[in-house]
Amino acid sequence: MKKTIPTQQTGSNIVQVLDLLAGTPAKLEILSRQFSGRQLLQAFDIGQRSFVEILAHLLNCEARVSEGVVQALLVEEPILADIHPERQLGKLLIKGIADVFFPLS
Repeated sequence: MKKTIPTQQTGSNIVQVLDLLAGTPAKLEILSRQFSGRQLLQAFDIGQRSFVEILAHLLNCEARVSEGVVQALLVEEPILADIHPERQLGKLLIKGIADVFFPLS
């Protein structure tokens, strides 16, 4: 898959990313108006996420990435954990919730 914005940190690419981010809320609102509340909660196809789940995923990823950026800015030699928002962190959260509400013992 060809990236629409290269990942090299240049002034031009940073401007492109900021422009994309600035326009995202309006685009999401336009997209969400095309669906009823029920449709926003239904997966688009078997094994896929719903519109709401996609937004939740994006928020989880943003939170995880921005946390690392903030930590990196706070120390001289940061150690950033290689944790994927859903594969590792999500499993921990789901397991924690399951342990609280559905204990095995």
